[in-house]
Amino acid sequence: MVKNAPLAVRRRQRPPVGWAPPTYWLSACLLIPLASVLAQPAGGQKGPGGVAVRLEQELGKPIYQNSWAVLIGINQYPIGSPFRRLNYAVNDAQKVRRLLVNHYAFPAENVRVLLDGEATKPSILQALTDLADKCGAEDRVLVYFSGHGHTLPLPQGGQRGYLVPSDVTLKPAEVKLRGRVEQDCVPMTELRQKATLLAARHVLFLMDACYSGLAISGKSFTADLPQVHLPHYLKTSALRRMLGILTAGAAGEEAAEDPEIGHGFFTKKLLDAREPVESTILADTAPAREPDGVVTLAELAAYLITEVPRASRNRQHPQEAKENEGQFLFIPTLAVTKPKPPPVTPPEPLVTTATLTLASNPPGATVFIADEEKGQTPLRLTFDLGAQRQTTVEALLQRDGYQSKGERVVLQRGQKVERTIELVKLEKAKPPPTKPSTIDHQPSSIRTNPTDDAEMVWIPPGQFKMGSENGSDDEKPVHDQRVEGFWMYAKEVTNAQFQRFLKGNPQWQKERIDRKLHDGDYLKDWTFNNCPEGKSEHPVVYVSWSAAKAYAEWAGGRLPTEAEWECAARGGKQFEHGTATGELTKELANYEGSGTKPVGSYRPNPFGLYDMAGNVWEWCSSLYKPYPYSAKDGREDAQDSGSRVVRGGSWCNDGTRQRAANRYGSSPVNCYYGLVGFRVVVSAGVR
Repeated sequence: MVKNAPLAVRRRQRPPVGWAPPTYWLSACLLIPLASVLAQPAGGQKGPGGVAVRLEQELGKPIYQNSWAVLIGINQYPIGSPFRRLNYAVNDAQKVRRLLVNHYAFPAENVRVLLDGEATKPSILQALTDLADKCGAEDRVLVYFSGHGHTLPLPQGGQRGYLVPSDVTLKPAEVKLRGRVEQDCVPMTELRQKATLLAARHVLFLMDACYSGLAISGKSFTADLPQVHLPHYLKTSALRRMLGILTAGAAGEEAAEDPEIGHGFFTKKLLDAREPVESTILADTAPAREPDGVVTLAELAAYLITEVPRASRNRQHPQEAKENEGQFLFIPTLAVTKPKPPPVTPPEPLVTTATLTLASNPPGATVFIADEEKGQTPLRLTFDLGAQRQTTVEALLQRDGYQSKGERVVLQRGQKVERTIELVKLEKAKPPPTKPSTIDHQPSSIRTNPTDDAEMVWIPPGQFKMGSENGSDDEKPVHDQRVEGFWMYAKEVTNAQFQRFLKGNPQWQKERIDRKLHDGDYLKDWTFNNCPEGKSEHPVVYVSWSAAKAYAEWAGGRLPTEAEWECAARGGKQFEHGTATGELTKELANYEGSGTKPVGSYRPNPFGLYDMAGNVWEWCSSLYKPYPYSAKDGREDAQDSGSRVVRGGSWCNDGTRQRAANRYGSSPVNCYYGLVGFRVVVSAGVR
């Protein structure tokens, strides 16, 4: 490492009052490399976690019945806020996730990750509340936060600590106003209350937050390092409850971000130990003459208290305390036995039929399937799929005075699908203007892209107010913005459409894509090159900006600029939200929900665009730069590696993220944990 490398410093101030030790806190910078050390093979002839295996055999069950985690990482705080943007918090949270899943037997489906825009105050608290209903008395829970913290003095003495979520709206002049801070940030006292709801035997909270401290009190758990043969001690520790605290440094010390290594000083030595060293686990120190292959939290703390000051040149000194007699155990994956599978129950009788109910607005449209007239809407149809898992039904709706409309529906056995199709009234031919017009006239307001059969709607040229005075600083100043006319996909690109793209472009398949073009989670929810079962009509997610751009170009189009996207979302009426009415309700958009929904599940906005608020964020072509927007200032440079704009909010975000003016910046390699998709635009005149 180059001496005197530039640093972005995060200072840990005096710990706030109000946080007793029902939790552990540990820096991500410590956890990630250390886990690399822990994952090395255990010493001696016992093999990894040999004592743990024998203990499980004696107990007749796994040490932990289940494992749960909530991981939070925030780099991007609002522009102009008193909390500067960080560099490595998101990356740290992602590495913690891979570590837990790959090396410590945390089921991937039990690990919830909130990054940047997803880590709002409601989302953080809801994630912890959800754990209370999921974890059992024989489980372990790990909660990790990397981002900013904040501390305020209390009028009656003492201090109160807060975690700063990504949706913070505090202005610099408001950081000392207790009411505003309480409203915007996550009080540590509330996290403590959430922890008391967890039934889990061992609970571990890990925190790497600047300008925030934690109360260090209680018994030191390094005093628990056994000097006797470990199996009996391990059994005792494994079965007793544990609450405690472990921090990356003492109050007032600095935790630095070093650009050269992507972590802090204290991680440098541990990162050097990532390569496995045969027959050793560096933190496995007890008993002294016979390491057992399992690292207790006491051993971990003893290792860090010795090694971190040495690695950081005495700039950081981990602090620790403990309540209750248990020990959180780090057991390599090979040592963990899986719970017995549930008994096999006889399969239910096979259902081979599926039902499709078609409605139209207005009703009374004639429905044709395979050129055969089936009746008029509203109409219920039943299909027998036989041995097929699913089938695709293509329906054509016709009504006098309205444009014909096609609808493609994927049906699975036993499924009941309802679709309402909005019909567009035919306009009477208008006489030619008597003077030149400034409006681009198109022969039709709807057309289909033959490459992927996507329906496109015409967005006419015009001028609108871009930005919002009521939003974040990056939405200001509000300015007049003109866009030229263009075609836009009525719906977000689906899994089925993206699967068709992959078949013709194998270089973008998940096993072949260039590793530099994604963050490791590309098409994470796909099986090889098959989209998730039952979600062919859901928006494709886990796609990076480069993959979205490649699809758009394959389809003969491009990604929208953020000016085009906001203009289209506002529906030609300066709507605040991209919904049918401009309002935001659960009947109009998919937000604060539990997952994506099929595209087009809600009514379209006045331009005929679906899901311009909620469901998934959408990639734009534009670089994330301050306003006013100008396509000529370099922000539309496709070769620039900077953050790109995502728009529209997602199914897990609150209402503030669903506004048409809301904007967010993301690294182009991010696949964003199932929250970002895209749609395509085609410039006027392109056929």
